Amino acid sequence: MHARRHLLSVSFFTLLCALPAHAQREPGRCKAQLPANAEYREVLSVHMGNVNWPFIVLLPDGYSPADAVRYPVIYLLHGNTDDECIGPERSHIERVAAAGAGYPKFIYVFVNGGPTCRYTDNHVNCPSQKSESYIIKELIPHIDANYKTVANRGGRALDGFSMGGEGAAKFGYKYSDMFCSFVAYSGHGAPPELTENMEKVLANKLQTRFVVGGAEGERVATVQSHYDAVKAAGIPTSLEIVPGIAHSLPDLYDGAYGAAGIKTHFDCFASAANDVPPENTGGSGGVEVGGAQNGGATAGGAPAGGAPASSGGSAS
Repeated sequence: MHARRHLLSVSFFTLLCALPAHAQREPGRCKAQLPANAEYREVLSVHMGNVNWPFIVLLPDGYSPADAVRYPVIYLLHGNTDDECIGPERSHIERVAAAGAGYPKFIYVFVNGGPTCRYTDNHVNCPSQKSESYIIKELIPHIDANYKTVANRGGRALDGFSMGGEGAAKFGYKYSDMFCSFVAYSGHGAPPELTENMEKVLANKLQTRFVVGGAEGERVATVQSHYDAVKAAGIPTSLEIVPGIAHSLPDLYDGAYGAAGIKTHFDCFASAANDVPPENTGGSGGVEVGGAQNGGATAGGAPAGGAPASSGGSAS
């Protein structure tokens, strides 16, 4: 029993200090920068080593636990050596708010999947941690239990950058009964989960989008091949190659590209509205889903005045 208490007392900071120097970041470094509608939280995670593991929840304006309104949720998976604070650049919260302007309201969760764990259980980089199980079995149930979410695939989606783009694709294919869509920014080639789960992916009508910088070298061809495989399989998809952009989430997300990603998710939410069983609506029943819209967007469509046009070598 004493050993059990000792394990529970191990802090996130203790585990972080065991990482290589290049992978270390100050725990909670972004707390002071968060706006009023963003919450820095922790959940006790058995899968990440019996520690309180951090995440950030960005709530829509006007959010109230007392309201009947339930909101779709988008989960962001970070890149290699990063965490829930998403690097030192301008706050990604600002980017998400700008990209989502004009769309129905949503909750956005900044995940910490472990700096180098590749969203995999017991990866060689994280042999004692189970990143995939943490997200699927602990974090998502925690979010659904504590926030006003649409708790089914018709209101749940994934964004991911680099390593996180790889993770978003993996989770999208493997758990297409949980996620409606994913957008992979500077992701990787097609993971084995695509072919292993093809029948289920097609039945669940997963929607996908790939965005890569035109100056990312060999990664462009890798992402192109992933997109080609998805398109050949008949899975709804699109590809955006952004001219002159290197490996940078801010540059890939700012402006039209992030907004187009949000549109991908809301198009899927709209199309999935009649596909998910009513008992899995997280108790929403007949309540309004998504809340008031920012600027007159329709549930699955473009913002009022039209979404920024796709550009720079897009394909669909």
